[in-house]
Amino acid sequence: MDIFPCMCHTFRTEYPVNGTSVELGGGYTFVATPSSPDVRVFVLKFRGMKYYTNNDGTLDAVTNASSSNFLTLENFYQSVRLHKSFVYPHPIYGNVVCRFKSPLKTPEGIPGGLGVLEEFDISLTEVV
Repeated sequence: MDIFPCMCHTFRTEYPVNGTSVELGGGYTFVATPSSPDVRVFVLKFRGMKYYTNNDGTLDAVTNASSSNFLTLENFYQSVRLHKSFVYPHPIYGNVVCRFKSPLKTPEGIPGGLGVLEEFDISLTEVV
């Protein structure tokens, strides 16, 4: 299984509403025990990603591949897209099997930034 390549980001975890709740009146609410596991969403925030180029002007996917090379992330997305699962090495939960929640969108470049892109988020859905 492929491993998510770009680990230079911050993250947050979003838990779904799982289970049913019913307002009973008088300020009481009944909440049923969930019947399925939580499917977490990991929102990853990237800053300082950039396109690197070789001396001949071609794009370079090797330089800083695990940290700030956007082409590495873009190539990874193209290989798995939305349908293929991969391992996301989560800093707290360890290796978690995930998929991209939505298509990757290339952020705009920063004017005069020499290939540096604007800050962006991606969302990964846990596969349970």
